[in-house]
Amino acid sequence: MDKMKIKTKIRRPGILVNFKSGNLYLPVIILLTTTLILMIVMVTGTGCSKAVPEEKETPEESPGETAEEENGEEPGEETETPVTEADTRVDKSAEIEKEFNQIEKKTENIEALFNFIDENIADSNAELASNMVYEVIKLCEDYRQEFVNKLSDPEVTDTVFALLPSIVVDGGLDLEALMGVNNQKVRNIAEEAIAKKYKLILIEGMIEPIVDYRAYDEYLPYLDFQMKEYLDVKADESDKPFVMDGAITITADELVGRILKSTEYLENYPDSPAYDEIKQLNDWRMWVYLGGIDNSRVFDSDGRILPDKLSEFEDMLAEYSDTGFGEILASYLELLEQENYMRTERIDDFLNNIYNIQ
Repeated sequence: MDKMKIKTKIRRPGILVNFKSGNLYLPVIILLTTTLILMIVMVTGTGCSKAVPEEKETPEESPGETAEEENGEEPGEETETPVTEADTRVDKSAEIEKEFNQIEKKTENIEALFNFIDENIADSNAELASNMVYEVIKLCEDYRQEFVNKLSDPEVTDTVFALLPSIVVDGGLDLEALMGVNNQKVRNIAEEAIAKKYKLILIEGMIEPIVDYRAYDEYLPYLDFQMKEYLDVKADESDKPFVMDGAITITADELVGRILKSTEYLENYPDSPAYDEIKQLNDWRMWVYLGGIDNSRVFDSDGRILPDKLSEFEDMLAEYSDTGFGEILASYLELLEQENYMRTERIDDFLNNIYNIQ
């Protein structure tokens, strides 16, 4: 039998095998090559993805850590909180107040209290400084009568009166001049008056001590507003008492100005420890202004209001009608009209409701 050349085609998807050509393994090689290329591509892609640095999840920074880094500090590093001047003053105030409370509040300790205040007020807060100053002022007011007894010594009065009027300055005795007098009792009194912040004035032929509220100006930078305004109200009186020897010593405008100032203090500080004190002073001023006193009269000897005083009251009402003082003045003028401008029992009752002098 003759040999015949037979071509046989075996079909596979996409692959043609020709036995005649002897390429039996060609499809396998192609398959392997394709697979290898795919693997290389996959490996290459994986390698590229690995080449990108993996972002590490970082914990969220706290505001404290951020502030530390901005200040050039390592996060987590402990730093001391700076102590401010205000913190220091509060801390010192607690200690100062404790020491101040240990000093017995009696007149024998007035100078010791002043020394303590002088040494510590700069390190005290405003509230403590004001309380300390007010405490010593009250003691000085309490001590006035005892001081009067020392000034009543005939040896003292004779020595002082012999020097008049050369030692009178701004309505008071020149304490520095008295310090140089050749009399030990007088020198001691002058020294004590300076140390305890008194003024010595002459009233009806007598030497009287009054608290010199202007001498407290040295403490003003350390005090709260309430205490500053209290000292301002009181200093008006120690600078120039509005009544001396039974007469008003200042003008009507000045007196009304003082009434308005103390009224404003009462309105602004109803809880002040000095409220009652200032109210009494204000009521006394009002009583004197409306009713008059022996040597500064509002009514004549027959009890009829003086024409110039009536005109003055009407002018003051026109100027201050929108104030508490104006309201009182309006009621007073209305009553005066009802009483035919005579000082009657109803007028006395009105004045005594403002201030009872007895």
